[in-house]
Amino acid sequence: MALVAIIMVVAAIGGPQRLRAFAQGDGGCAASDRIPMPDAIERARTATLCLINRERAAHGLPALAMDARLTQASQLHSDDMGRRNFYDHTDPDGREPSDRVYAQGLPPYGTTVAENIHWGTGYLGSPREIMRDWMNSPGHRRNILRAEVSHVGVGIGFDAPRPGHRGPARVYTTNFFGGGDVPANAAPAG
Repeated sequence: MALVAIIMVVAAIGGPQRLRAFAQGDGGCAASDRIPMPDAIERARTATLCLINRERAAHGLPALAMDARLTQASQLHSDDMGRRNFYDHTDPDGREPSDRVYAQGLPPYGTTVAENIHWGTGYLGSPREIMRDWMNSPGHRRNILRAEVSHVGVGIGFDAPRPGHRGPARVYTTNFFGGGDVPANAAPAG
């Protein structure tokens, strides 16, 4: 009886998407069903990395390591999209993902750079929902499952990248990197 009451409350408060997340749990990736908040951004990054590595493991690929420089490039792009009201891999100044990644000190030759972006409001801004959408998009899925990448950075902004949008939003950027020398400040996945 108590479970029925909890399900009814979850359905009433969060609608069908929240009910589905409650039924599914976090899939072993803590906080993946939570809407990221500025004071818990590291938890959201860790949840996103966990979801990415879970998908890679399911396809026989090695886990990615989080890299501080890729995270910085990703965070700057997520924040920039919200601040300047654009949503694109190329910023208004013409900078591409590789420009942003190399500006953080990663080697520019013999490497692979890939980028995923996405944004959502409310529950659709949780790591789980962002990852679900990426895995249902052929280009984003391909980036996540690239065998040649070894490192990732996750940035999460908090302003909608569209003019006129009301309410909070979450803007995700992931930058993937592989080849060349292993970046010196990469932290092991975990």
